[in-house]
Amino acid sequence: MAKNHSKSTKSVLKFRDLRSGLTQIKQILPFCLLPSILCISSVNADPKPTPSTPPPQLPTQTNTLDTNRAAAEKARAEAYQLAKQNAPYLTQIIPKFEEALKYWRLAKDRKKEALALDEIAKRYWLRGEYPKALEYALKALPICQALGDKECEGAVTTSLSLIYDQMGEYQKAIDIRLQIPSLFPKSLDLPSIAYSTVAHIYSSKLGEPKKALEYYNKDIAFWREKGDIVKQAESLDRMALFYLTSGEINQSFDAIKQANTLDPEFKRNTRKYNLYDVIYVGLNSSICADKLASIKKTPNIENFENSSKQSATPNSNAARTNLIENFKQKAEKWRKQELIRFEAENLSDLASLGYYNIGEYKKALAEYQKALKIRQIMGGKPEEAKTLTDIADILNKQGKKQEAINFLNQALEIQRQTKARPDEANTLVTIGNVYLSLGAYTESLRTYGQALSLWKNIGDRNKETDPLTLIGDVYRKLQDYPQALNYYQQALDISKITGDCANEAYLLERISRTYLATGDYQQAISFGNKTLNLSRNLGVNERQLFFEALTLNIRAQVEIKQGNYSQALEDAQKARKAARESGYRAIRFS
Repeated sequence: MAKNHSKSTKSVLKFRDLRSGLTQIKQILPFCLLPSILCISSVNADPKPTPSTPPPQLPTQTNTLDTNRAAAEKARAEAYQLAKQNAPYLTQIIPKFEEALKYWRLAKDRKKEALALDEIAKRYWLRGEYPKALEYALKALPICQALGDKECEGAVTTSLSLIYDQMGEYQKAIDIRLQIPSLFPKSLDLPSIAYSTVAHIYSSKLGEPKKALEYYNKDIAFWREKGDIVKQAESLDRMALFYLTSGEINQSFDAIKQANTLDPEFKRNTRKYNLYDVIYVGLNSSICADKLASIKKTPNIENFENSSKQSATPNSNAARTNLIENFKQKAEKWRKQELIRFEAENLSDLASLGYYNIGEYKKALAEYQKALKIRQIMGGKPEEAKTLTDIADILNKQGKKQEAINFLNQALEIQRQTKARPDEANTLVTIGNVYLSLGAYTESLRTYGQALSLWKNIGDRNKETDPLTLIGDVYRKLQDYPQALNYYQQALDISKITGDCANEAYLLERISRTYLATGDYQQAISFGNKTLNLSRNLGVNERQLFFEALTLNIRAQVEIKQGNYSQALEDAQKARKAARESGYRAIRFS
């Protein structure tokens, strides 16, 4: 089963200073304009003409404003045309928007000036230069507020919420996102979108599940009040996904059942691959099959399951080559368009989905390093931290353990700055894994312990099982079997409560293996049989076969110890067959 950055108060102070300055300008501006007009008139004044001489056509203020307005519209239209032509953003498209901004200022149209600033902010956001985007949006916002124009303020506020989110300024993103519905009172969906988006930030990025649940409930209550049962069902789907990613399998299942009661005909199922399908597939990998059978499948799920059972095509090598070439071409395309955000994404995909999957770690590392350089320019701290952990993974596989730890510590520092606690906990587990591979058991126990404390503080019970299990593994390696069993049992108890059948089976196998090491063969067989019984009730056949392979191998080892060689051989052959059919060719029987 199942993945940033506080700024100083300078931005806020700059915002206040700018707003104060604009108020002063508004007070002074009327007094500045009149002398200017008078000055233009006096400079251009000629002696009174004779009747035979027509008076000169002097440029008026209105003509000048109209001319600038027309120039602004022309520049803006040219910017959009360049965008349609996939022109470079930094050197062609954004300068055209800057040109439009200049003319709107000359035309003294404050609203259009603010909207032009916001358009530039959005282009820098799309390009991936988040600090630059923030600079322009913060210039636009006080103008809209001074004008009292809610639509203008709403457009800029939307930009700010997106920018802060990408930068890892999560609390600012939340505070601003919640303001947006009040700025667009006629938009019916916006409160729901705000609630669900804020809930997602609290759950997946800040690690505050209680706050997340509060906003998911607000989302459901909003549609209940409107009397829209299909939208209520969609909101329950979002809550179900939250529970699923938190490892609360029973809670996710209950939310899905509620959604289906409200919308039994799947009127919410309007997309080719919708949220319900995602949740169903997730439950299918964790929940017991008898429970899963009580909820409906959509036609999309039937198609998904059928396609997943198909064997790999004989042209898999050619397919991988095509995939790699595709990522290369896309990265080059985004580079030419100067959209560094998408360039970095494709470089990461080239590394992970391309080179990493075929074991070309050196090439994968080179692409990740290119992506890292770009993301450090972008100012998107969450993505920078993610790339650092990806690089660390490669270095670890190359045997460069200390280098891997150094990169992980850099990621950890960013995650602590941005208060991205789930990411921090996951990185701590990864650091512990590297220490464990080095045989540095004290260090691995320390970092696993930090991760465990963090998950407990977050309140994500099922995520606690990861460090608990890993701590058990360390103690098993140290041959401290009572401690190993203690930690495995703690993790097992949580999995039983949350309804994670797959993790429960995994832990039962771990306990069986530990009893085998102690020489308590009766308990080893007992827990092995529990593993088999539970794994055969899993919804995913491959997962069932995986546990069957591991458990039959343990049983074979017990039978060898007891001198039952014929039975041991039979179970060992069954274990090998199950491993082969499961697709887990690299199962380690240790």
